[in-house]
Amino acid sequence: MDDAINILIFLPLVILINICIYKLISSGIGTHRQGSLSTNARQLYLYIICGVALSLLVNGLEQSLINLTNLLISNSSVQTSSDRAALGISLLIIGAPLWFFYWVKINKDMVSNSDELSPGIRNAYFILVLSVSFAISISCFSQIVQESKFNWNQVTTFSIWSLVWIFHTNHFVKDRSLDNASNHSLRNTYVYSFSLVGLFVLASNLGSLVYLAISKLAEVEITSQEILFSGTNWTTLNLAISIFIGLVTWVVHWRILRNKLTKREYESIYLYVIFIVTTTATMVSAIILSMTMFGLALQSDTTSGWILTFSSSMVTVLIAISVLIFHTKDFQNASLITEFSKTSNNVLIFSLAFISLGILISGFSLLIHSMLISIVQVSWTELIQAEEFWKEPLSLGVSLTIVGGSVWFFCWSKLGSISNDFKTDLIYSRLYFLAVIGIAIVFTAGTMVAIIFTLLKGLLASNVGLQTVESLITPFSIGIMAFGAGIYHLRIFRKLPYSSGHSSDPNLPKSEITKKTIAIISRTSNESLIESLQMRLGYRANEILWTEHSNISGNQIQPNLNDLYNSIVDSNDQRLLLIQDGDNYRIYPYEKKEG
Repeated sequence: MDDAINILIFLPLVILINICIYKLISSGIGTHRQGSLSTNARQLYLYIICGVALSLLVNGLEQSLINLTNLLISNSSVQTSSDRAALGISLLIIGAPLWFFYWVKINKDMVSNSDELSPGIRNAYFILVLSVSFAISISCFSQIVQESKFNWNQVTTFSIWSLVWIFHTNHFVKDRSLDNASNHSLRNTYVYSFSLVGLFVLASNLGSLVYLAISKLAEVEITSQEILFSGTNWTTLNLAISIFIGLVTWVVHWRILRNKLTKREYESIYLYVIFIVTTTATMVSAIILSMTMFGLALQSDTTSGWILTFSSSMVTVLIAISVLIFHTKDFQNASLITEFSKTSNNVLIFSLAFISLGILISGFSLLIHSMLISIVQVSWTELIQAEEFWKEPLSLGVSLTIVGGSVWFFCWSKLGSISNDFKTDLIYSRLYFLAVIGIAIVFTAGTMVAIIFTLLKGLLASNVGLQTVESLITPFSIGIMAFGAGIYHLRIFRKLPYSSGHSSDPNLPKSEITKKTIAIISRTSNESLIESLQMRLGYRANEILWTEHSNISGNQIQPNLNDLYNSIVDSNDQRLLLIQDGDNYRIYPYEKKEG
């Protein structure tokens, strides 16, 4: 589990580095357009030198403290030398004054020339420093608890980088210049990515700790095949420390830093990931539980450790449901979610239907495969199979079919219960159907190639016998289910309209929608939205005025394409004026005065 923590904790850092580079390049080195190129270049230079100086300072302090620790503690396992001492002192002499000078310089410039300087560069600097320092601190802490001997090297590194993180977090939270509307992406990415990693570490290790306790009570030895992550030191202490790491990471970012965000831009993505992961984990655990019960009923030899399997699945289900229930209030709170709140139900149901359909098809394919193998077993006595070989595949196939079929039928009924749902939510409907049909075509074509190849190989070798027939069973069982699913969804997909036009008469074709005179005042950042709106309407606006800023700002729901389109189509006025008000649009009727 410690290896998993060390890997996961650096994933947000990689994402943030790429986003920082993209943001700086796409916006012309900073998103504040009033600053000149020379001003932005100078500011970028100051922050780069400050970052390099900070690295020199931290590494010099680390090397110096390691040597000092070795001198004070005679039995320290840390090796020191004159080279390390000289390196540490040299880095301190150069790094400390250099960092102090540039840190004071950039903060004075920010106070005196805040209107001319780009907050995007400052924001990127803070995000990268926070990500690097936090990732290194967590990695060192994880290594400290898993080593048998107390490693002062890791303790020193952990202490220094923790202080760096605390120092910059304090400025990060208080620095209101970073609240520029164009800089929310980096702040949101940092907060929500580390929140997600912390929650995963907390939940998975908590489940492992409960599982370990149950295994001790059952006096059954844990094997690497029965746990999610295997490790050399899978002990109560390590799991408790990992839980503490995950809890601290999640609480700091989700409960503290998240509340400091002026705009929670990526909360919808965070909640979507939580929903998909928890529901998928619940379905997988339900499949394992069902398979275990069927195995016991059939007296299969593979269920000798059914107590641990049952316990592990139940723990996973309980933790997944707990996480989902905890975040339910955030799903329901529309003020915290942007346009995701208006389409969240259908987005989640379509996603869940897609996952459950894959499970259902896998279950049916496995059942068909088991049935064909049994038929071949009866027809050819030469086919040698293990005694009662059919029990485990049958248990798995039935479990996959029951769980996947139940969830898919629920989702399909839920979507069908909404009047004309596939036609009103055309975007998500098309994504779902195209994904299913596309994957079905790929699998069907692949299995057909495998079948033709196997037959031709046997015919050319004049050896079409038992081995050839046995080789055809797997691609045939997969192909027949993929083909059936593709045909079923293709028939429904052909009935979908080409556009999800909304009007009082649902049968009114798009060509009969009245063309209106529209004038739009909007920020340039929403240019793609306005373009999509014009394509949706089927005609272009008569006049568009692009602005750089809005006079009103606040935590409001972003404009939704469906809402804008429906408001225009449903209006009885032939002349409409769209004015962006903060993050929303207001629609007004107007009359053009002659003369």
